[in-house]
Amino acid sequence: MSVKEIRQLTGLSQQKFGDLYHIPLRTIQNWESGTNEIPEYTLKLLERTVREDYPAKKQFFRRYLLSFYRHYHTKKVRYLI
Repeated sequence: MSVKEIRQLTGLSQQKFGDLYHIPLRTIQNWESGTNEIPEYTLKLLERTVREDYPAKKQFFRRYLLSFYRHYHTKKVRYLI
């Protein structure tokens, strides 16, 4: 599995994927374009991390955004009343 395929499992852009996993954008671009080769052990660790970690993070972000929306919506309604 390539870095691009791993990233596509998440559905994130290169920038967001890099932010989430603390990988510089340029590094991801170089790996995906073939300019630099990702070490095999790094590729395996990244794949494992994404497969195990991303669904949990996705649920966390969904819950966080939902609570933020509810909080914002409640405040907005209070100000309108």
